[in-house]
Amino acid sequence: MAVTTKWRQHIEACQRSGLSQAEYCAEQQLNVRTFTVRLSDYRKSPKLDSTALIPMQIKPAVIEAIVFTYNPRSSPGTA
Repeated sequence: MAVTTKWRQHIEACQRSGLSQAEYCAEQQLNVRTFTVRLSDYRKSPKLDSTALIPMQIKPAVIEAIVFTYNPRSSPGTA
């Protein structure tokens, strides 16, 4: 099941609080079993700030080159 914003906020607040899950739930008047189920769903869901694949198009670079040829038999300044 997808974790709602409300439950995501509760879970993250609980983690920041330093309280046990039971203490946090009592303080916030939440059902501990429901919190535990939502926490399990939260842990299984991808995080919003996690690394994600982003579709992108890569265009080939245009490479220009000037080719010089070396002929040891010709003198400088002549072709």
